Amino acid sequence: DGKYYSTNTEGLTEQNLGDRTYFPRLMTGQDVEGDLVVSKSTGHRSVIVATPVVVDGKVVAAIGVSLRLRLLSQLVEKHTQLPANMYFYSMNPDALISTHRNIDRMFKHPTDIGDESLGPIFANSLKSEKGQLDYSLNGKKISAIFQKSKALDWHFFIAWQSD
Repeated sequence: DGKYYSTNTEGLTEQNLGDRTYFPRLMTGQDVEGDLVVSKSTGHRSVIVATPVVVDGKVVAAIGVSLRLRLLSQLVEKHTQLPANMYFYSMNPDALISTHRNIDRMFKHPTDIGDESLGPIFANSLKSEKGQLDYSLNGKKISAIFQKSKALDWHFFIAWQSD
């Protein structure tokens, strides 16, 4: 019914997940991998990974995690050790930035951080499995390579200032 337990509150929360877009899929027996949410328990921008618990062919519960994207972005930043002029980010199929070193960019579309011209550039990229793109952001020329994840429906980018 959407009630859930949280390690943050150490038990049953007063919140309900029944209104989340992923909840109906989960209750029909589908795994959820990569849905972006603002956590009801913590208020953090997070990604959901969950799986249904099925007993006698019926979904009776679900188990999942809400991963803080800021922490995931910091982990990638730390372990990739990209040069200062390079950075990593990812986007979901709706062109929402899911991870980025600049946390203010997360959960925004490229057009929210740049100009309208970025919309079609990234829309075309998200139709491809992998590739390269060039764009301008805040007066700087940026080049990027990207690849679609085999596990998630996200695209991962490594970008650098080309000037």
